[in-house]
Amino acid sequence: MRLDVTISREQNLSQEAIQAFEAELHRQVIAVFPATKISVHVAGSSGFEMAGFTLESDQQTLTSILQDIWQQDIGV
Repeated sequence: MRLDVTISREQNLSQEAIQAFEAELHRQVIAVFPATKISVHVAGSSGFEMAGFTLESDQQTLTSILQDIWQQDIGV
């Protein structure tokens, strides 16, 4: 399974904030989906792609984790 997260340059986040987001994302996702490879990078727009999460419930769980971390850690 794979999760790729892109953070928009327009967010103007520090490298430390991005690293903190990635660390928390890794911690929470690996706890539920241990075989997941996670990448976080900065680009022109924000978004995410997930591969290998075939069950809708898994996709919903992953989306929920992402939203919670984004709102709590990044504060958007």
